[in-house]
Amino acid sequence: MLSDEKRAAIDAYNVMDTGNMSIARPATYIIDTDGRVAWKFLDVKFDTRVSSEQILTELKKL
Repeated sequence: MLSDEKRAAIDAYNVMDTGNMSIARPATYIIDTDGRVAWKFLDVKFDTRVSSEQILTELKKL
């Protein structure tokens, strides 16, 4: 969970909701030990969330 009042991370990861510029789209990122995005999930409909089980599955792949 991230609080981003100045929208630094929201802008860096391009997750702003283009239909409502006051909120970000739900997103999940896994960053590897080298600081690279190893996996991501962006919710385009605002009604889908990635499950904890799926996150754990992706983490095990690292």
